[in-house]
Amino acid sequence: MRRALLLALALLLAPLSRPARALSDEQRAQVELATWATLYGVGLGVWTSLELDLRPRPAAWVSLILGGGAFYGAWKAAEHAQFDQGEAHFIVSGSLWMAFNLGLLEAEYRLIDDGEALIWSLFGATALTAGGLSLISEEAALTPPQVMTINSAGLWGTVELLLFGATFHLGSGKHLPRDVFLLNTLSLIGGYALTRRYDPTEDQINYVNLGAFLGMATGALLGTMTAVVSDAWEPITGLMFVGAIIGVAMAVDAEGFDRVGEQTKTKNKPFEMVMPLWQGQF
Repeated sequence: MRRALLLALALLLAPLSRPARALSDEQRAQVELATWATLYGVGLGVWTSLELDLRPRPAAWVSLILGGGAFYGAWKAAEHAQFDQGEAHFIVSGSLWMAFNLGLLEAEYRLIDDGEALIWSLFGATALTAGGLSLISEEAALTPPQVMTINSAGLWGTVELLLFGATFHLGSGKHLPRDVFLLNTLSLIGGYALTRRYDPTEDQINYVNLGAFLGMATGALLGTMTAVVSDAWEPITGLMFVGAIIGVAMAVDAEGFDRVGEQTKTKNKPFEMVMPLWQGQF
């Protein structure tokens, strides 16, 4: 038994002893799509097991089979279509945003009253969106940093517009899901418009995200201190809104944004932000 355990451990650690091999752009796309497809398959398996009220062992097998099948299917589809990393980013990001916004619409308009049917619809919409985007990904011709630009705009644009509305009491908040859907859609469209003019590097987008986060956190701290004195909550949301704008402006001023077709020298960065799951690096 001990020898078997040692052999299994040696087999697991063997890849770590070899030098890391750089992956091609197509291989990175395969890894990314297969990773997210596996997560989707496992999630679908867990939900199916809950719906069928399966015992733990059959539930584990269902999740394993669906996760493994999704991995194999995505890997082979990416290999056949020869997706690059920009196309993989586009497919994954678009599918996640679709599920998010569909959930908001269904929450607002009660399109589906049954909670179980709602979850099934989100799984179905995610899969259909991934399939649809895979057909138009080549025509979209977006680079990985451009997809990151759209994602950042969708995130920070939505948050900023919500903070602005809360600060100036725009709306009653009774239709929050609808408002978030509209603001997110507007932010994503704005992000796509930026990609038609700019093609930043991944480092530039990472610094913009960092600037927005730090600026918003600083604004929240200063706003909380002000709110304690003024006995009002508006300074918190107002200073968070302003802080994020200042943080983004400082990041853009320091890094700049490359225009489409431009090739600029990459500055030496004091650090590099790496997201292994997203980049397909292990």
